Amino acid sequence: MIYLKSFILLGLSLNLWAAPIKIVTTLPVLKNITEEIGGDKVSVQSLADPGQDAHFVQPKPTFMKKLREAKMFIEVGLDLELWGQKIVDSAGNPNVQRGKPGRVFASAGVSTLETPAILSREYGDVHPYGNPHIWLDPVLVKKMAKNICNGLVAVDLPNKAFYEANLKIFESKIDKALVIWEKKAKSIAQKKLVTYHRSWSYFARRFGFDVLEQIEVKPGIPPTPKHRDEIMALIKDAGVKTILMELYYDKTAPEYIAKRTGVKIVQVPIDVGAIPEAMDYFSLITYILDKLAA
Repeated sequence: MIYLKSFILLGLSLNLWAAPIKIVTTLPVLKNITEEIGGDKVSVQSLADPGQDAHFVQPKPTFMKKLREAKMFIEVGLDLELWGQKIVDSAGNPNVQRGKPGRVFASAGVSTLETPAILSREYGDVHPYGNPHIWLDPVLVKKMAKNICNGLVAVDLPNKAFYEANLKIFESKIDKALVIWEKKAKSIAQKKLVTYHRSWSYFARRFGFDVLEQIEVKPGIPPTPKHRDEIMALIKDAGVKTILMELYYDKTAPEYIAKRTGVKIVQVPIDVGAIPEAMDYFSLITYILDKLAA
């Protein structure tokens, strides 16, 4: 009996002092959510720079090294981070291959918008499984957090209760913040938007904005003079007051349009950590709404 008790205590001690699980995420927003759920049980690194376009991240040798040592790899999915699979293939880590517990798609089970009926390069860089920018809807982020929690439990069952308790705390924080965010969004009179890229569909649906058009001709295709002129006509006819765009897009066309129409350009991050004012998910959404309200 003494030996049995010692063995149990040794096991508990080892679990208590176990090294954090090494996790790699594609995007900083996934790192932030994972840290909310994983707490001190996880050590998380993200690959993409927070100010970078998530569609076009160039794989680096350092990415392979990070992933080779990881127990879990988390991505949004929906073919947003096509570069992620290249890193997985090069890293050769069996833990993070498709179908393994260490491979988590945060978008699993999320009902997407704008799923194309026809797949063709004629329509630009379309995503076959629908618009992947789901994290800009706080309600969908709760589903993403749930998927990440399930992934953590799958690779670290002894800490199941810990992860699930943190998930409930995170969901509660989202619910409380959502009340404030929705109140702020309702106070914004100008709901009609032109956006640069089709990143804002979920954000607009959640907070009651109406996205009339994109400055890109098609997803991933920069504006032509003809399309730019069409956007200016739309802005004048529909009374649009705001162009909403990400930090990393070129402002030449938006500034051309703004100069001739008087529309306001609101340029904001869409990921965590790109600017000091948006270092976590909650401050990111607050910052975007504050800029639209200003």
